[in-house]
Amino acid sequence: MRLKTYLVTLLIFLIFLYGGILFILTFSLRDNISNIKERALGEHYFIISSYYNNLSHVEYRKKSEIDDKTNKGIDIEEKLLFDSYFICYQKQPVYLGLLENNVVIKSTLPNISSDFNTNLDINKRRVFYNTENNKNYLYILGNLPKPFHYLTVIYCYDLSAEIENWNDMCKLFFSFSFILSVILAIVLYIVIYYIFKPLTEITAAAEKIAKGDYSSISVKGKGEIKKVAISFNYMADEIKKNINKYIEIAKQKQNFIDNLAHELRTPLTNIYGYAEYIQKAKLTEEDKFESTNIIMSESKRLQDISQRLLKLALYREQDMKFNCINLIDIIKKILTSFKIRLNEKNIQVILESEDFIIKGDEALIECLFSNIIDNAVKACDKNGKIIIKSFKDNNEYINVTIYDNGKEIPKDAIKHLTEAFYRVDKSRNREDGGAGIGLALCNEIVLKHNAILHFSSDSTGTTVKLTFTK
Repeated sequence: MRLKTYLVTLLIFLIFLYGGILFILTFSLRDNISNIKERALGEHYFIISSYYNNLSHVEYRKKSEIDDKTNKGIDIEEKLLFDSYFICYQKQPVYLGLLENNVVIKSTLPNISSDFNTNLDINKRRVFYNTENNKNYLYILGNLPKPFHYLTVIYCYDLSAEIENWNDMCKLFFSFSFILSVILAIVLYIVIYYIFKPLTEITAAAEKIAKGDYSSISVKGKGEIKKVAISFNYMADEIKKNINKYIEIAKQKQNFIDNLAHELRTPLTNIYGYAEYIQKAKLTEEDKFESTNIIMSESKRLQDISQRLLKLALYREQDMKFNCINLIDIIKKILTSFKIRLNEKNIQVILESEDFIIKGDEALIECLFSNIIDNAVKACDKNGKIIIKSFKDNNEYINVTIYDNGKEIPKDAIKHLTEAFYRVDKSRNREDGGAGIGLALCNEIVLKHNAILHFSSDSTGTTVKLTFTK
């Protein structure tokens, strides 16, 4: 691309340069010859007029001696009158000729060609160019007025000096143009090199991107190239972000599949084991009852996993119709349903909430707070504490915080809390019957309501913060 641009640009410049020089030189030659022609026509007219006047005076003086000048021709004296013009132009590149009835009387012409047609009308002149012995001549032929119309004056101008000067000027111009072309070719190559250098770097960077290297290129210079380089860097950064995002999504999907397989393996193993046990072993009624209870429990666990996965897919796809919801009523309703579990652990619940109204789906909002409060109850030991607060921030957004004084969640685990089947303490969740999908459901509900879900944890406990922006 760079070489092609260089060659095309250089070729276009050379065409215009040499074409312009040729046009100027041709125009100059034509203009110079045109001026010579005009001057020659003037001088030819002057010779004819002057010679005619001289002949008229001689004719008048000899009028008594010659009755019919037309038939007898001109005498020696009249011929000698023309010699003065030869003397006048002898130091100039001008040649003259005098013809009487197409017969040469006086001439300094380089050659009398048969092409000279002297049969001209009165007051008509013939102008033409001729080449003789590698020299160029301008010829002007014209007859004298009556009664001397049988006399023809030929004016010949030697153009060789002008042509030679023009040839020298052409050589000079084209020599200068050649030197200028060489300098231009070098300068143009350097300019094209620096112009295309960022593009070369962009091409190299594009090849690196194809190989998985998303490093940026250095941005130098000004104008469009810089804009292209900046845009390319932006594109590379976006590609890198998207690739990392897709890699992360792929990891999450793989983790989801791995965790799902792990979740399904345990209850299926238990169901198969106890079913085989019932089939092959001789059991008492008490043993059969205990085994069937375990099978039913594990079946219910599988059913719960499938229902939660179905809800997770449903929340992502379906459109919601939002209504006005009183947050304090929802929270109080959930706390009432958790009363027995709270009493079993002797957990103290402190509710510091005002009557805030939000727009949303009531069933989903109830599911959201139910999952978060359920996790808080699971996290608390006996005699634990749960504090629920609601308030408006500086942006007039409604915020709800749910704090529990349970175990600290490791910082590297916080970003994975909303992933399906992810557990911070897997053994605890299995004992409590959890499937690890609750917070994933919460995250989908939050996204549907344009809210923000945030987790923070330290040695004193864990806080879940919900911010409703609409």
